[in-house]
Amino acid sequence: FDLTLRPPKSVSVLWAVGGAEIAAHVREAHEAAVDQVVDYYEQHAIRSRSTASGRRVRSDGIVAAAFDHR
Repeated sequence: FDLTLRPPKSVSVLWAVGGAEIAAHVREAHEAAVDQVVDYYEQHAIRSRSTASGRRVRSDGIVAAAFDHR
């Protein structure tokens, strides 16, 4: 999966013009939202294939990288 997670433009504008304290709150909220999306995918979407049975099985998690673009 390749996910692009970004807030709506209004949130980006708030981050840009709201001052340092507001920007910190926006960043924390965005990071929490990204964590929730990764958790959801781990629980509901990501599966592996068993070599023994060939069936899809739950995995122990995923490896992910996050990049912030400003």
